[in-house]
Amino acid sequence: MRFLYERLIGAEVRPWLPAAFCAAAALPHLHPELRRKLLQSISEVAATAVGWSNRQPGFFPHWVEKVEGGQALPN
Repeated sequence: MRFLYERLIGAEVRPWLPAAFCAAAALPHLHPELRRKLLQSISEVAATAVGWSNRQPGFFPHWVEKVEGGQALPN
């Protein structure tokens, strides 16, 4: 999930993401199961990191060939 936020907002939000997840989990109207899933979505290493990189994400997907006739590929 972290990478989605980095792609949408930018790398400068990276240091704020652990605090944002913990703050969201503390909201009183969240169901306990959702709170547990939210807190488990962030690793202990990420939550306690000393420093964060300001480098922008660099994911470049490979080209996927188009399917002729608009047919869906089998799973």
